[in-house]
Amino acid sequence: MSLKPFGYPKELRLLNARDYQTVFNKVDVKAPSEHTLLLARVNNLGHPRLGFIFSKKNIRFAVQRNRIKRITKDYYRLNRHTLPNMDIIIMARKGVDQLSNDEVRSMLKKQFNKLAKRASKLTTINN
Repeated sequence: MSLKPFGYPKELRLLNARDYQTVFNKVDVKAPSEHTLLLARVNNLGHPRLGFIFSKKNIRFAVQRNRIKRITKDYYRLNRHTLPNMDIIIMARKGVDQLSNDEVRSMLKKQFNKLAKRASKLTTINN
């Protein structure tokens, strides 16, 4: 697979229910925050993959769900090279739609850094 350096092809996404279910069945790393929860499981693909669960219950309006997804995809696309090889699900919690774009980016940076730090501890324990 040849990936463009900053593209977002299908290979970098969780696409079907089976992909999501494998993460839910065995979560290796959790990175919670007030507004989101990141769940991740190590994969053997050589690159991270990302999936979203943004419910109407937690983010009422589609325009807000799409805004948060767009910011998250952009952050992931630009920083995926620094992330561990994991399947990652980002789940939105109530109130995330009230954050500004800069606050969302800052939150994502903290969340993904926390995820990477916990994943590195996981790999050192397993080795």
